Amino acid sequence: MKSTFTNRYITILMLLLLASGMSSCYKDRFDVNKIEQGGTWSPDVAVPLIYSNLTMKDILDDYNHDNLYVEDGTGFLYLVYTKNILSQKAEDLLAIPNQNLNSSFNFSVTGALPFGTDLTAAPNTVNYSFAMPNNAVINELDAKDGMFNFVVYSSNLNHNATINVSIPQATMGGVPFNQNIEYTAGSSVSPQFSLNGYKILFDNTGGNQNRLSITYTVTLHGSGGANNSPYNFSLGEYFQDIKFSKILGDFKQILLDMPNDTVSIRIFNKTIEGNVNFENPMVHVYAYNSFGMPLQLTFNSFFSTDGPVGTSNVALTGTGIPSPWNIGAASGLGQIMETHFDLDKTNSTIWDAIATSPKKFIADISGLSNPGGGISNNFALDTSRLNVDAQVEIPLFGKAWNFILGDTIDLEFGQDMDKVEFMLFKINTTNGFPVEAIQQMYFLNDAGHAIDSLLVPEQQTLAAAPCNGAPDYKVTQSVQKLTESRLDHNRVVPLKNCKKIFIRAKLLTSQSGTELVKFYSDYSLLVRIALRVKFDVNY
Repeated sequence: MKSTFTNRYITILMLLLLASGMSSCYKDRFDVNKIEQGGTWSPDVAVPLIYSNLTMKDILDDYNHDNLYVEDGTGFLYLVYTKNILSQKAEDLLAIPNQNLNSSFNFSVTGALPFGTDLTAAPNTVNYSFAMPNNAVINELDAKDGMFNFVVYSSNLNHNATINVSIPQATMGGVPFNQNIEYTAGSSVSPQFSLNGYKILFDNTGGNQNRLSITYTVTLHGSGGANNSPYNFSLGEYFQDIKFSKILGDFKQILLDMPNDTVSIRIFNKTIEGNVNFENPMVHVYAYNSFGMPLQLTFNSFFSTDGPVGTSNVALTGTGIPSPWNIGAASGLGQIMETHFDLDKTNSTIWDAIATSPKKFIADISGLSNPGGGISNNFALDTSRLNVDAQVEIPLFGKAWNFILGDTIDLEFGQDMDKVEFMLFKINTTNGFPVEAIQQMYFLNDAGHAIDSLLVPEQQTLAAAPCNGAPDYKVTQSVQKLTESRLDHNRVVPLKNCKKIFIRAKLLTSQSGTELVKFYSDYSLLVRIALRVKFDVNY
């Protein structure tokens, strides 16, 4: 709830510190040629650095670039983090494997084959059953891509030939698939035919499954040689890379097993330690199923974590999580069946999970199609999919105490710090937020060791604005706070070795974290920062 605010405030303080780098270019502000040579020049420069008035919406816009917050009619704010945690596409779930037929057949023709004579053999029909994962049954497949390929060879054919390939069950615009393969005696040919746009109906009657009948009719073109019937053909045919635009059938029980997925809770990214209690955190889980088949999902694990998996994890459990979670089939082609469940502190452990200031929620989900078994009438389009989205909703209502944030930022002052007699920072804040902040900033060298700190000792840089009581818990007036920090020459000089600055902030809501507060979009923070630098330069 508060790290959002502090990150923006830290940015303001960084602008303050970076502005102190002006000491390396102060000569540009004066015409040194007009100064009498020989002596000491002791300019005392005071400049306003920042005048900024930030609303709560400004701060959230800066922190949540995707505008991951919502506002109700009163201006009360919610943070919302949404992530797709499971997605199954039709082309993956119902992928059509390549089918290798590799058929061959013998045929004969009757009569002589002088040059220019054509003799046609009796048709030869090959019945091939498509092999599908999970023993799925296909009644109809509308192909949007795919090839029917051949590697044709005859070891004894001494005449050229035409092989007509007919698939009565595959039609485009009502016209059956019908293609010719031109074969030259003694050669091997590899024709390819596109299946794009064909509707293929499979025979599943009389004990057949996914059967497709292909008829080959050979016509020999006489070249004057002898008729050496019977002849043979090796067709080497195979279906490759078939993609569907629509598929109907019984898809059986398909296992869904996806890797863990994560919902990142960015508000806690800079948290070091502390306690924050949101009063009404919620998790909403939505399933969108556009397959014409029912699904059943199981949450193998669902937990929050504030670090690497295995450390400080809190499992999401409770009566609010359906086990198993049954998701109905879409009612028709192009339709979507939406199902959801909601978790709050009355039906789950979401309150405990958020109280640890987690950086992420992790879900591991598995599932099964057609969980009831038996014979099913399923359908899918190429656009069909199962999507499961998890939405973590955090109303900005609660309290925090000893909530510590930290961040490290690159920062260099330059090499002319030995000419600075002192630097004086003045931070004047008018705070309309119910949050107080105690901050410290450490200047670090290349090795990450502290050279000095800005505030000695650490100080309260923000005073919390007071709030009224229930149900609004709203700020009644802003509070002003002035913070000064002076760095004398002996503290300034070592800062030329500064490479980074580490910011540490301890946040508390009103009354040292004992009062409930709410955050509204019209809350504002007025920040005025000024810098005074005294130089001492010999010339």
